[in-house]
Amino acid sequence: CSPGVARTMRLVLLAAIACGSAMAVTPLLPDHEHFVSEADALDTLAAALAKIEGVEDAGKAGLDKKTGATELEFAMGRGWWELSKQLVSAYRARKVDLTAPVYNTASRIKKQIQHLQESLQAQKATRIISPAFRWAQSPSAVFLEQKFSHKWDAPATLGCKQDRFSVKNRRISFHAACKDKRKRFHLDIDLFRPLDAALSSVTFNSVGRATLTLRKSTNATWPRLFRRGDAKPSNVHTWHAMSERYAAELKDFAEVEANLSKSADPKAPQADNSTEVSPKQEEAQAPPAEPPVGASATAVPEADAVAEPAVEDPASLAAAKQLGQEEINALEAAWRTAREKILEINARARAEKALVQSAAEARAAAIRAEFAAKRAQAA
Repeated sequence: CSPGVARTMRLVLLAAIACGSAMAVTPLLPDHEHFVSEADALDTLAAALAKIEGVEDAGKAGLDKKTGATELEFAMGRGWWELSKQLVSAYRARKVDLTAPVYNTASRIKKQIQHLQESLQAQKATRIISPAFRWAQSPSAVFLEQKFSHKWDAPATLGCKQDRFSVKNRRISFHAACKDKRKRFHLDIDLFRPLDAALSSVTFNSVGRATLTLRKSTNATWPRLFRRGDAKPSNVHTWHAMSERYAAELKDFAEVEANLSKSADPKAPQADNSTEVSPKQEEAQAPPAEPPVGASATAVPEADAVAEPAVEDPASLAAAKQLGQEEINALEAAWRTAREKILEINARARAEKALVQSAAEARAAAIRAEFAAKRAQAA
């Protein structure tokens, strides 16, 4: 056999092998695109599996991974889960792994479902919710801790961000929007007394909460939070921990207010103690007549002599009283100013102490977390 003939024979043999290999692939679901129900597909699969029953080699059974992936994607895309399960079992029994096609198809289906859900959410109206909150006060400020929920004992909504905060006289407005939740929380209330907008602020805390620090326009103890006594909603509570923190300061301030109120009351007008004098009394009080000329004067005993009362000038009395009252007012004003400064210093010291305590707690938490991480790494 010449070399050329031998080479030609080898090429023909390789082509025959390739054709044989191509013809050996037998899909379990031929023309699967034409199936109209899962029952029809299951019948076809059962007939195909009966032909290769007992054949454990994929090549001999005419199965390959590419064909199996195509058939599986078709079954999962139609939502025919029983068919999908039997396909995976048939290929796995012949050592054909379809794990990657299963996860890829599942991921693609999940994305489509997520897009559908987002489309539905976009068509829903956003709910406006009045948030639950608790409050406390110091002589100089009001504290509102707001929870992004309709009531305090319900779970908070996460991912909320402030989009409005305004303070105008007595009225406060705080609005927050929650991403992907189709919720908005609006807090619009009128408080008992006016506020200082420039010194009021909002701080977002963890787990769906925010704290509003509202500075009072004048230091005072409020008997209630709302402008009207009957305006309290059912989801408003007392912030007991914060109230206990400022209890001593509120007590001192109340005593100062009580003392100032007493000292500021005008004095009662003086009663007119003058009485009318009858003619007989006037005659009795009149000095004795002088004896006639030449008559001997009768000596009046010293014990019977009546001393005339000293008469003070009314203008002098009024001036002295006015001067004394001015001195009292000046002392009260100085004392009030000093007391306000003391209260302000105490409030600043408490705030600084709270900041230092918060920083210390944060540092301690970080140290504990670092120690736990090192211990876990060592283990």
